[in-house]
Amino acid sequence: MMIYKNLFKISINFIAIKLFVDCISIVPEKIHESFLKGNWMNNVIFYLLLNFIIIFLLLRFNNYVVDKVFLKKENYLINKDYLSIIKISIIICAYYIIFTTGFSLVSNIFFTNGIDFSIIIGKLSSIIISFLLLQFSDIIAEKIKSLING
Repeated sequence: MMIYKNLFKISINFIAIKLFVDCISIVPEKIHESFLKGNWMNNVIFYLLLNFIIIFLLLRFNNYVVDKVFLKKENYLINKDYLSIIKISIIICAYYIIFTTGFSLVSNIFFTNGIDFSIIIGKLSSIIISFLLLQFSDIIAEKIKSLING
């Protein structure tokens, strides 16, 4: 039962981190649209605020919600502050993004009729952000842990 509890926490962290990477990788496209349309509030600021609020809520209330669903207090990973769960989530999510976005980038370059540079820039920025997540996973996990614990 505790395996599922920790996997559920990892999954929610995974979703939050994936949402963050997707959000940041789309920002160049949103800025480009803003220059064309001149609508900064809707295109960039509200988009970022909405995504950051959802990410914050997922990270902040993840442990609380999962602990209410799974009432048993033991922890399978024997780590009371959930630092290892957060770090595992970051690493798994980063590798997942690198592989899926990499394959998607290759297919967009070679198997489409025209090259859309906004899509390529978005996918490349997503891959770069994922590599940075891997590189700094320890620091990011510590920061997320301090955010979660308040």
